[in-house]
Amino acid sequence: MSASVDKSHFSFTKTRFAIFASSLLNEPLYYATGLLALILRKHLNASVFQISLLVMLKPTVSIFSFYWSSFIRGRKSVLRKNFVIASILGRVPYLLFPFVDNIWFFLFSGAIYMLFYRAANPAWLEMMKLNLDSGSYKKYYSLSSAIGFAEGAILAIPHEQEFVVIKVKYKGDQICHQIKRNS
Repeated sequence: MSASVDKSHFSFTKTRFAIFASSLLNEPLYYATGLLALILRKHLNASVFQISLLVMLKPTVSIFSFYWSSFIRGRKSVLRKNFVIASILGRVPYLLFPFVDNIWFFLFSGAIYMLFYRAANPAWLEMMKLNLDSGSYKKYYSLSSAIGFAEGAILAIPHEQEFVVIKVKYKGDQICHQIKRNS
C-alpha cells in the first residue's frame, strides 16, 4: 500500500511540474507564432497574400490536428510518445529560423507549429486526467495557463514600440491613399 501511495504521489508531483514547465517553455514559441505576421510584414516585406495565408492557416490546421490526435483514441500506451513526438515536430522548424530568410519557410513553420501544438493537447490532457484527480488537474491546468498568459504579456512589453510604429505607419498609409484618391 505504501509503495502505491509513493508511486501515486511521485506521479502527481511529476505531472504537476510538467504542466508548469510546459506552459512556461511553450509560451515564447506561441508568442512568436502570434507575432509572425508582424515579423513577416515588417522585416521580410511579406505580401498581403502571404499574411492572409498565415492568418488563414491557424484555423485550418486545427482540422488536420484532429487526425494526428485520433491515433491515441483508446490507447493509453501511446500517450506520452504521441505528446513528445508532436512537441518535437512542432518546434524543430523554429530552430532553423536564424539560418533561413525565406517567407514561405516562416509560413510553413508557423503552420507546422500550430498543427502539432493543437495535436499534442488531447494526449496532454489525457495524461493529466490519468495522473491527477479531477479537481486538481483542472486547477493546475488553469493556473499554468494563467502563468503562460502573464508570461506572454511580459514578453510583449519590449515590443510595444513596434506595435505603435506599425499602427502609425498604417494610419499614415491610409491617409496618403485617401489623399491620392481625392486628387
